Amino acid sequence: MVKISFEAGKKDLIWIGLVVLVLGFGVVYAYGGNNPAVMGHSAAEILVNNNLCNQITGHDCGTDNVGAVGVAGAKAVVAGGVCLNGFPNLWQAEEHVYGGASCTGMGSLGVLNCPTGSVKWITMRLVNSGLGGQGGICVKNFS
Repeated sequence: MVKISFEAGKKDLIWIGLVVLVLGFGVVYAYGGNNPAVMGHSAAEILVNNNLCNQITGHDCGTDNVGAVGVAGAKAVVAGGVCLNGFPNLWQAEEHVYGGASCTGMGSLGVLNCPTGSVKWITMRLVNSGLGGQGGICVKNFS
């Protein structure tokens, strides 16, 4: 049978107190105070641009896996965006689209609409009490 015991004297309380103090300062520094007033990510921080397309396909938006638009069998990110309604004290409303994409339902749940001929890949969804929305990319298959 294993017996575990822990004894701390007055001298040990000094270094334990210092460890707690350093960890406390670390948590406060990581939290960053009260800017922004609501912690977390907003839709504006989710960029649907060439950086995202490069991470997914290895190329800029609108190009396929060999670098040219329109090659048979290729997939290309042709549009995308974020359609998000605001929720009090949690997140702000955001409507950022590109490439012919659009937003609907901006009074409750924002929906990203892709251009004709492309398919929506949802990359984020945020819902609380009937408000929120989605973000995504629009991918076109070339045949």
